[in-house]
Amino acid sequence: MITSTGIGSGIDIDTLVTGLVDAERQPLERRISESEDRANALLTGFSTLSSSLTSVGTVVTELATASTFQATTTVATSTDAFTVSSDTSATPGSYNLSVTDIAKAQTLSSKTYSATTDVIGTGTLSLTVGSNAAVSVAVDATSNTLTGVRDAINAANAGVTASVVKDGSAYRLLLTTPTGASNTVSIAVTSDGDGADTGDGGLSALNYHAGDSQMVQRQAAQDASFSINGLPLTSSTNTITDVIDGIDLNLKQATASPVTVTVARDTDSVVAKLESFVSLYNSFHSSAKSLTKYDSATQTAGVLQGDFTAKAVLTQMRQSLSETVTGSSLSSLSAVGIQLNAKGELEFNKANFLTAWSADADAVEEFFAGSTSVTSGFADSLDGKLDAILSSTGSLSSRTTSLNTELTEATAERAALETRMDKIEARYLRQFNAMDALVAELTSTGDFLSTQFDMLSGIFDKD
Repeated sequence: MITSTGIGSGIDIDTLVTGLVDAERQPLERRISESEDRANALLTGFSTLSSSLTSVGTVVTELATASTFQATTTVATSTDAFTVSSDTSATPGSYNLSVTDIAKAQTLSSKTYSATTDVIGTGTLSLTVGSNAAVSVAVDATSNTLTGVRDAINAANAGVTASVVKDGSAYRLLLTTPTGASNTVSIAVTSDGDGADTGDGGLSALNYHAGDSQMVQRQAAQDASFSINGLPLTSSTNTITDVIDGIDLNLKQATASPVTVTVARDTDSVVAKLESFVSLYNSFHSSAKSLTKYDSATQTAGVLQGDFTAKAVLTQMRQSLSETVTGSSLSSLSAVGIQLNAKGELEFNKANFLTAWSADADAVEEFFAGSTSVTSGFADSLDGKLDAILSSTGSLSSRTTSLNTELTEATAERAALETRMDKIEARYLRQFNAMDALVAELTSTGDFLSTQFDMLSGIFDKD
């Protein structure tokens, strides 16, 4: 870039040119900045609107799902003997449950060994659990210790769990089967390293079968024995999931007397979701009103004031709340305890809702989530509208895309402006430097002429 100090003219050319360029830049730059500020403010406003609508949409989706209203809760008069839970497939009702015995696993223990590294012996263990096929476990010199045999049994996945337990100052091998009377284990030893496959020497110390039982049974396998409403039942496990649809039991101990289990619709969870819907909608409404209002007292406007898209979304949401559900005995929100007040906000009357819920919970479900006779429930319909508004091709997304395009164009304008200003600055510098050079030349010529005139005056003065 050409520079000059204004030697010829005495003018500060750099400062002069900077001032002239800034004078041309400022109105153009102000227009670009105002365009960017406006677009960014609108983007922030639409982001707030979109976020609040997304929150509303989350709970509306839940209300549009029938299982939300089919959730159940269980209450037992005692939880000492068992725990109970239920899901949406459970039928509300009351059950009397008695537990006689819980399911138990068979456990066997070996004789004692002084250390976990004691060598038991080599050979082959043949383990048979219940009616399952026998599983062979090879024990060689690398796995013939107490811990080695434990690990070999566990690695074989024979249906038996092996562990080493400390018994005072000694150690035993403990074998445990799954619970249930049919899950008894038989253990035979072959190719015992001491030459005999029976007795308590070598690997034969782990025999447990009709011909030679060196292991000791510490607990016999048994089924759980219980009754529901007087009907006697058994189970090989204490976790029972297939006796009553939708109800899971986990038996812990025998009961002293029958325990009453009551299964009912989970009213509290439904109330919580409706309260959440009302709260989130009111939060959206408050944000939308703030973004689109004009405050005459302060003479300030919300960032989306007058924006057609924002107004259209707010209007569409308001209209949705007033729509009725065709084919349902409960046709409007007011029928389930939700009303729109004069401010445009929702109010939830829990007592009115509970009245409708107690009278016909299925009708409440049908109103929100629809049914075969009600093709589109209230939440169904609203969920679809929210999906359309918030989709990638919806009004908010289209508006956001348009604003981002404006910002991209503003960035390009700013770059073009800088290029233009650089050229203008260079032109001004060339012009002023040329002027400065001309002034310098004229000054030099004037000085020369003044000197010559002074010399001529001296000559004439002598005469």
